[in-house]
Amino acid sequence: MPPESIPSWQLAIRFALELASLVAIGRYAGGLFRGVWAYAAAWGVPIVIALLWATFAVKGDPSRSGGAPVPIPGLLRLALEMAVFLGGAAALAARNNRVALAIFMAAFILHHAMTTGRLAWLLRQ
Repeated sequence: MPPESIPSWQLAIRFALELASLVAIGRYAGGLFRGVWAYAAAWGVPIVIALLWATFAVKGDPSRSGGAPVPIPGLLRLALEMAVFLGGAAALAARNNRVALAIFMAAFILHHAMTTGRLAWLLRQ
């Protein structure tokens, strides 16, 4: 059974969560080093994560174009997504950014509560 489509406003929330995760992880990674290594980590770590995000997907995923450069099982994709989203939350927590963390987690919970059909579809793949 094909997955249900996701409304564009939900996709916008998801995209904002993806970007926020990458920014938070990059800021955290950059803070672990000094000098040129700080810049390398701040940019390099999010770029590697974004490449993994874009490369490994489930064919027919309604949150993407439907394409999957490297097809993977739904459970593995869900694990990747949770690692990125919760990694972003952990980075915000580690930097003691409570307001941003609260907003991020509220959006994370809202998005996933409203896309349970996609989550169930991923688990069946």
